[in-house]
Amino acid sequence: MGTEADTCRKYVLPKLYAAGWNDDQINEQRTFTDGRIMVS
Repeated sequence: MGTEADTCRKYVLPKLYAAGWNDDQINEQRTFTDGRIMVS
């Protein structure tokens, strides 16, 4: 079994390209926080 990134490249990216998306619109992984989220 591959990683999440492998799954994305194999199954998700081809669907996005088929729907007309281009590389400028696709970011494979995006970080939105510097660390752990603490819920209080």
